[in-house]
Amino acid sequence: MAHAIAVLSGRRQRTLPEAAAVFEAAARGEGRLFVPGETPALRLNEDDGRRYAPEQLAETPDAASRLAALEAETMQEVDAFSRPQRLFVESYFRFAAERVAAEAGALASRLAWSKGLFRPEDFVFSALRPLVGVVAAEGSEARMVSGDFGFWTGGGLVLVTVTGGAAQVPRSEAIVPVVLTRSDLARGAGLFADPRFPAALRAFEAGQAVPQGPFRPRGLREGVAA
Repeated sequence: MAHAIAVLSGRRQRTLPEAAAVFEAAARGEGRLFVPGETPALRLNEDDGRRYAPEQLAETPDAASRLAALEAETMQEVDAFSRPQRLFVESYFRFAAERVAAEAGALASRLAWSKGLFRPEDFVFSALRPLVGVVAAEGSEARMVSGDFGFWTGGGLVLVTVTGGAAQVPRSEAIVPVVLTRSDLARGAGLFADPRFPAALRAFEAGQAVPQGPFRPRGLREGVAA
């Protein structure tokens, strides 16, 4: 496990725990353990074990309403008084929707074989899932880093800082730091075309054979999602 990255999220305090404690918490299921090149990218459509009753699914009948529900869930983890963090979340989810809309023609062509079984707009849930309030311990040297948001690409952790006064996080093979200014955040959804973000985040739909929804109905076999 020398090259693993242990990640805890949902943290608002800046005091870093000991690296060993982060790895132990991740192993207990209180965090996540990622191995570059082995652990798949963490996406909005991740199966996190939750199952929904039909009446719950009826409240989110389409991709737009389901994306809005995921944005609201993410926003609940963000400090209510941190305008930069909240603006980042708003911009990210708008970027995901706009990216799929811009690629709709190409995505529809890719799905033509399904004769309507799969919808291009559902590729929006292939967007990487933002983890809020991240603390991470990296590798055998247990280097500790933290950031306002984290994205796991499958190859590494994109660690985003949007609040002022944070120290620059050194780059490594497995951790890509992105420090954003007010000017960056003012770009809105256009921010995510910035080459500081890896292609796995900017073109999240690439390599995804079929779209998978984020919500799993109760009583259906694993792997079926709406």
